[in-house]
Amino acid sequence: TIPAFLCSLPLTYIRLYDNKLQGTLPPCLFTLPLTFINVAENNLTGTLPTFASCNALTSYILYTNNFEGAFPDLSNCINLNTLSISSNRIGGSIPAWIHKLTQLRSLSIGSMLLTGTIPNTIGTLTKLSVLTMNYNQLSGTIPASLANL
Repeated sequence: TIPAFLCSLPLTYIRLYDNKLQGTLPPCLFTLPLTFINVAENNLTGTLPTFASCNALTSYILYTNNFEGAFPDLSNCINLNTLSISSNRIGGSIPAWIHKLTQLRSLSIGSMLLTGTIPNTIGTLTKLSVLTMNYNQLSGTIPASLANL
């Protein structure tokens, strides 16, 4: 379990990956001015958190847990360069706002329950060098805009 008292610390960087942590993430964690969060490869549950303010956030790494629900709204995380939430039970479509993450270099959203099509605007992410969307339920054609990467 990740205790709520961490929220009272002046943390900007959290790395707790590859442990046996269980439970949900304390919501107050996402009020901190984090630049980096990695809690991947645990047994965390609940929904993927959205930040109150995330201008400084560069890495959001929560892959291989048991999060479920919808894609978190990270549309204001304009400095995000790594978004890695693969291997969770996240459903719905790839959000239309994904193109707002212009600093994104790595987008890993494989092994989830995503449906619908790949947004054409994903091709505007010119810094993107890692893109994984395997093992989902995506349909349609791969956008030609990806050739712009």
